[in-house]
Amino acid sequence: MMEVMVETANGRVPVFVGVTTMNTRETIRQLKHANDIGADGTMLGVPMWQQIDVQGAVQFYKDVAEAVPEMAICVYANPEAFKFDFPAPFWAQVASIPQVITCKYINIGQLHLHTLVSRKQIRFLPLEFDHADAAKMDPEFHTAFWSPCACTGPELTIHWRDSVR
Repeated sequence: MMEVMVETANGRVPVFVGVTTMNTRETIRQLKHANDIGADGTMLGVPMWQQIDVQGAVQFYKDVAEAVPEMAICVYANPEAFKFDFPAPFWAQVASIPQVITCKYINIGQLHLHTLVSRKQIRFLPLEFDHADAAKMDPEFHTAFWSPCACTGPELTIHWRDSVR
């Protein structure tokens, strides 16, 4: 699947592939393959189905960034899926990892705090329905969002994007 995506994009747009696995070793193995075939980055959650603390989560992203330094990282910050709350101390520490550039973000209530503690080193991408509120907080910084609705056609997603302009 990754190879088809990279080949289809053919360098026209960056390709971020998902390589979240059960452990750091397998994540790094898959990410090295993604790098070898030309992917630009990864959307990456912490290892699945495990409890993890802040230090463990930060170390995971450090280890991945060190093993494959060419790959940009989008943190997949989904507390329900990953059994981790992604608290402010996490964002403050991962902001120092140069490869961590953005995140798929769900918790609009904590967005302002997390943006501050990360020193704006990470672009937080809120859910499309929260984009207008995020843009009101900081219109120069919150300029993008993620969309679960885009797969049903672009109309709704374009509407949300244009409502902020």
